[in-house]
Amino acid sequence: MAAASAAKRIVFRSRLQFASPHRGLTSVARFLRGDADFEEVRREASVGDAVGINAAQVVEAACTVPTSDRKSGTDEALGDALTPFVKSLSGRDVHEILGLMLASDFRPRGLLDALAKASQARLRSFSPFHLVNLVSRMSKLNLSSHSFYEQSADQMVEVVDELSCFDISVASFALSKRGYRDPKLYSAFAQRLTKNYEEVPIINVGLILNAFSTVAHCDPELFHALSRTMLLAPPENCRPSDIALMLNACARCNYRKPRLFQVLSTRIIDSVDQFTCSDVTNCVHAFAKLDTFDHRVLHRLGVRAADLLSEFEGYELILVLHSFAKLRFGQGPMYECLFAELEARVLRGDDLNSRSVTTALDAIRRKPVGNRLLLLHSLAKRFDEDLSTCSVTAATLGGWSLVELGEIGAVPGLGQRVLEHLQRFENMTQENLFHVRHFVKSYQIKAEMEYATLPKPLRKWCHGLFDTPTDWNVVKQGREQGSRRSSRRAPKSEDEAQ
Repeated sequence: MAAASAAKRIVFRSRLQFASPHRGLTSVARFLRGDADFEEVRREASVGDAVGINAAQVVEAACTVPTSDRKSGTDEALGDALTPFVKSLSGRDVHEILGLMLASDFRPRGLLDALAKASQARLRSFSPFHLVNLVSRMSKLNLSSHSFYEQSADQMVEVVDELSCFDISVASFALSKRGYRDPKLYSAFAQRLTKNYEEVPIINVGLILNAFSTVAHCDPELFHALSRTMLLAPPENCRPSDIALMLNACARCNYRKPRLFQVLSTRIIDSVDQFTCSDVTNCVHAFAKLDTFDHRVLHRLGVRAADLLSEFEGYELILVLHSFAKLRFGQGPMYECLFAELEARVLRGDDLNSRSVTTALDAIRRKPVGNRLLLLHSLAKRFDEDLSTCSVTAATLGGWSLVELGEIGAVPGLGQRVLEHLQRFENMTQENLFHVRHFVKSYQIKAEMEYATLPKPLRKWCHGLFDTPTDWNVVKQGREQGSRRSSRRAPKSEDEAQ
């Protein structure tokens, strides 16, 4: 029995050794090329009494086969064939297989699901560290099993006092990335972190708060405790990404602490030359969301954005442009530079999702600089093409921006198609309904002739929108949760609500 157990136990070596051709199973490469069946793989990888199979060794060999040598569909076929043998793997074997899959592009869904199910049955046998590591790797491999994350979260709640602050930062990031929002888990994490905030490494502060804000678990005590960690940390220990993530989390949860913002602003000025495109985007967007800023900081961020102009992703460029416009900060040359880069990308057909397109339209509405009709008409066509994928918010914002700019007729029939798209949403929130009414009212006034030609049933639907009174308390609450209260104490207009 001892000999059989030793034979079944898999000893993993370094990935460099895995890549050595003479150590791999030749049948696996032939299977992935479509030149062998699984029976040949099973015979070569058999262990013990030849009934079992060394599944980890098969995965090891599969990970070394170049993608160009694999026949379409063979990855999934091999994963499905290995599924029955997963139950015999130890916890260590599962971790190592997941690590191999992360380091390669061999990631069959069937095998990943089987590994998750096998792990669920033995979660209590994992140490707290290995439990967190398991969840992190499953999240990175895009496992979508809610039951796995739910059971793992329940187990973490039980052992939360045994988790280090670093473990909690890894777990909260992994679970928030998969959209897991159990309040019980995040409350347990928050209590543990708040009590031991001095143990939280400065490099994990922004990561933790960003994870909590992603799932809308805005615990004031946690933010207060970890902001102290940020304030007390030596400036040289704070990376630009830590500052950007901290600001982004504060904006998402509408957490306002003047002393914290003052310190972060100083650190931005001192380290802005090291900021990446993502850091610049997060900082400018956070200031726009909080509607508060330091002129010196935004000026330095604007200069840094100009330096990195060609390196921005499309959605990052649009977000920076929109955030500056929303803050009403900057002069014409800066906007000319940003708009010119955006126009070049749109005209060459760069991929932009519907949300980015509507945000760009709103940026032009907020800061119309120069003659941008070509850009505006190109965005209007993109908006029309992607209209079916737009949410209520995106469709309303895009349509309303074009109405305000007087270009709703740039694409014939676009106004009617926007209304017909909005008509499909049966259950709107009070805030969405408010914005839809505002769009309809503006469209009726500023494009009167076009509105008059709409089909009678559609106009009847538009008129019916105003039959139900607006619950202003709900709308006001939605605005405040969106962190849109102005630090300048300017009166709130319907334009700003949009």
